[in-house]
Amino acid sequence: MDKMSLLAASGLRTRMEALDLLANNLANSSTSGFKADQEMYGAYFGDAQRAADGTASSLPDVKGRWTNFSQGILNVTSNPTDLALSGKGFFSMQSPSGPVYTRDGQLRISKDRTLTNADGYAVLDQAGKPIRLQSTDPFDVDRAGIVRQAKQVVGQIGVVDFPTPAALEKLGNSYFKTTPASGAAALTKEPEVHQGKVEASNSAPAESAVRLVSLMRQAEFLQRAISLSGDMGRKAIDEVGKVGS
Repeated sequence: MDKMSLLAASGLRTRMEALDLLANNLANSSTSGFKADQEMYGAYFGDAQRAADGTASSLPDVKGRWTNFSQGILNVTSNPTDLALSGKGFFSMQSPSGPVYTRDGQLRISKDRTLTNADGYAVLDQAGKPIRLQSTDPFDVDRAGIVRQAKQVVGQIGVVDFPTPAALEKLGNSYFKTTPASGAAALTKEPEVHQGKVEASNSAPAESAVRLVSLMRQAEFLQRAISLSGDMGRKAIDEVGKVGS
């Protein structure tokens, strides 16, 4: 493959990967607590294509993705089972494979009166235990995450943070799990929990739509470059054949 085609094909591949991330962001623009992902670019140095001086070619490459943890808008729902966090931190949830962390506070009450989310994961308190209501009476949650029923404390929601939250591994669309680089979960000193609110996705649909159009145009131009390079190669072969005949 000639250098023009190689560069265009590498650029097209990075645009396709960026489009996948952007499409997922757009699809989750209405998902509570969703944190948008963006690609990280780097350079790939290939040995297959070398310049005349022997140096390796530098090609664009998507090295990975990073998650934007900026605060989403807190929307008022007036639903007592909806909780939102202001500032840093995550809710702790007990999944079948262990604790996971999320900003999505759309909760419900299970049959045994445990506070869970839509997937049935129990909300954990500061000791890492599920929070279970004592009765069917209404309950209140204050800014510190303390849950009360009939003025009696039922538990305190465990809001945690990490030394390096950017290193958390994303699970699905709204869950995260720890990695060696993220460090262990630790309770936040001053959690700010809002009852009757949910945090909206921080994926901006309008901005994402504009970027989607830009990426699609770039991909189209790169496809044309690959086609043009192929046509030039075929024409060169034809011309060489005519000279030799």
